[in-house]
Amino acid sequence: MLPSLSLLFLLGLTAQTPAPANPAAVIAPLVGHEVAAVVHVDLNRLDFQETVKKLTGAFATEKQLARSIDSANSLVDSLKKANARELFVMVDPSDYPNLPMFVFTLKPGSDPKPLQNVIQGLLHQYGLKSAVVEAIGDLVVGGPPQLVAFARMRKYPPRADLAAALAASDNAPAKILIIPSFVQRKALEESITTLPREFGGGPITTFTQGLIWATLMLNSGDQPSLKLRIQGKDATTAGQLADLARHSKAFAAERAKQDPLTAPFAGMVDKLNLQPNQDQVIMEISPGQLAELFIPLAQAVQETSRRAECVKNLKQIGLAMLNYHEANKAFPRQATLDKSGQPLLSWRVQILPFLDQQELYNQFHLDEPWDSPHNKSLISKMPAVFGCPSSKHAASEGKTCYLVPHGERTILSGKQGGRLQDVFDGTTRTMMAAEMGDDAAVIWSKPDDWQIGGIVDFKPLLGHHPGGTNILFADSSLRFVKQTISRAVLKALITRDGGEVINPDAF
Repeated sequence: MLPSLSLLFLLGLTAQTPAPANPAAVIAPLVGHEVAAVVHVDLNRLDFQETVKKLTGAFATEKQLARSIDSANSLVDSLKKANARELFVMVDPSDYPNLPMFVFTLKPGSDPKPLQNVIQGLLHQYGLKSAVVEAIGDLVVGGPPQLVAFARMRKYPPRADLAAALAASDNAPAKILIIPSFVQRKALEESITTLPREFGGGPITTFTQGLIWATLMLNSGDQPSLKLRIQGKDATTAGQLADLARHSKAFAAERAKQDPLTAPFAGMVDKLNLQPNQDQVIMEISPGQLAELFIPLAQAVQETSRRAECVKNLKQIGLAMLNYHEANKAFPRQATLDKSGQPLLSWRVQILPFLDQQELYNQFHLDEPWDSPHNKSLISKMPAVFGCPSSKHAASEGKTCYLVPHGERTILSGKQGGRLQDVFDGTTRTMMAAEMGDDAAVIWSKPDDWQIGGIVDFKPLLGHHPGGTNILFADSSLRFVKQTISRAVLKALITRDGGEVINPDAF
């Protein structure tokens, strides 16, 4: 449930309808002493799809992002139809890694049961079956059983920092409130006495004693924008916090440049402007800046999703390879051969029974080549596991980007197929398969792969992921290998018995 809730907060834009009564009064009895942050979203003022369209423009129509938008919007609609009005999420660091407590307010006079059922279904969907959901008065509260039990007592006195942060949030329909407790501040002071040089140095008390609270607000309207307000102890402290924030901003921008996935954020972070205003520090992100920030964020989320899908596919392929080896005492050959030694079908066809594709395997004429009239008709039936989500090739083309290295001393070379006992370089240092770029894609049933000659080049592996590609190793483990890898190390990973000693940091 939490990934969807986070997405709602980050992307939510609200329509201009009246805000509900004082949220501080609603939530105060449930906010414990050690709650360090509160997320507040007014679901009834949320226009999710319009927000994404305004922030991403034409990018919102991209297939994978569009599916994510539809999924999140369906979640919003299901909560609203169950009479949910507002959402609060209480974050207590001591509860980590458990689910934090969350609270929904209801429309006046509503039955809480439909909302309880919707939330329980979402919790089960995300594997959070130990969490409980209860109606407590006119609220629906969920989370770990011990937290919900405390909420049932409603015993906590109002926190002045929570009330002040909410009051200063400009009636924004979505906000994150940072309200560190006394214990959390003291724990930080005992573990870190001096700020790191990258953050400007100086005593940690600049932060722990100088910051009272902070709030990050999403402002609604035709032009969505963000505003950060940090409350200092006094004007002097606010100036020190502004300096700390500037150093943090510069550090974040520099770190972003080092990763191809986050590099687009670096320039945007540099543009963010923090200004002291009496005893506060304020940063406003304009509609244009927010859109400029959101698009690379959406692209980064999309890339992360695609990379994860590739990892899942390759892991399935790796497991199928090991199961084939278990059954046949060897890996499949790179290609099956006819009596004259001519290649017929790829290793991908040979492992079909170990990918729950026995029926498709039975349809192949195993004594015919991949492009015989009969076998050619099966190209369009390529299993999804061989389809790379980052590829531009349509599934109907039957082209895969998952190839094995093929050449002398590679893992599938040999008359009978490679064996684990022949992998003298170690299974964690010997390449099984790789995700190639679209230019290297092949018909999945064709015995065609990454041909290895005397000089090995990383270039054919590029094109899908910034900075590198996914590599499957002989033990079925997976690593994202950066394009900066040396040719010597790449060649050593490709061979199964070259005798090279490879430092894991080398790739």
